[in-house]
Amino acid sequence: MSLLFAAFGFGALIAPLVVVAMLEYDVPWNMYYYVPLGISILNAPLLWIIFGSYSSPKVENTQTNALKSFTLVIRNHNVVAGGILTALSMASGEIFTSWLVSFMTDIRHGNDATMRYVLSGYWVGLILGRLLLAYATSRIGPGISLTIYGTFAIGFLAILQFVDNVPANAVAASLTGFFQAPSTPMIISLSSKWVPPSLIGPAISVLTAFGLVGSALGPLCIGFVNSAGGLRYLPGITMGAITITLGVWLLAPNAPWRRRMVDPNQTLEMRPSELPSQR
Repeated sequence: MSLLFAAFGFGALIAPLVVVAMLEYDVPWNMYYYVPLGISILNAPLLWIIFGSYSSPKVENTQTNALKSFTLVIRNHNVVAGGILTALSMASGEIFTSWLVSFMTDIRHGNDATMRYVLSGYWVGLILGRLLLAYATSRIGPGISLTIYGTFAIGFLAILQFVDNVPANAVAASLTGFFQAPSTPMIISLSSKWVPPSLIGPAISVLTAFGLVGSALGPLCIGFVNSAGGLRYLPGITMGAITITLGVWLLAPNAPWRRRMVDPNQTLEMRPSELPSQR
């Protein structure tokens, strides 16, 4: 999961670099959309080549449909709790990345084109965090590791909030990305393990949907704050979002990492009351 989300970070890294190049060469802004169009055209045949012959594994003694799968997943308390955490985690990341360049240019008075490299630095930190912290997480355990990473991220956001220095802010932004990196893949991976194997696919879909809701609402909310002159508090607002995420992670009753995983031999024929969420 960490490798998958690291690849996502690599894709996000490209966008600020493309924008910087367009600004430097005075390319019309509408030309930018040819870049994602070209990537999508390239991606379509690759998807067919990689997944064209894929078939879902068959689960013995299982006869169900998509609606029943969704019902079983959404009634699992662990998946719902994980979905809320995923929404909070992705919202905090989207709040920060959507407005970081504006913060660096309007509040820290940095050069517009140069400050986009700060955003790229954040994505580099995120990629490295998802690659390098995966081993540490496996050794420490998800419960304590997410708390440690979140605390470090809050600390570097505090530097962004209170230290009016562009180079220091750029480094702090990269390190914020580094320590924010493991939270989303960790939450999705852990939450999806509390359902039978035949439900993992639908569970990940539900968790991702929760995350996309957070990704949409986070920047929208900070946009309203920005319109009221609150952009200078961007790092503080992100700190608050991470703090809420950690609070839910630590204080939620029957926290998932304190409980045993579902028996891998269980199938969709089990009743919702038999799922670990009801234990």
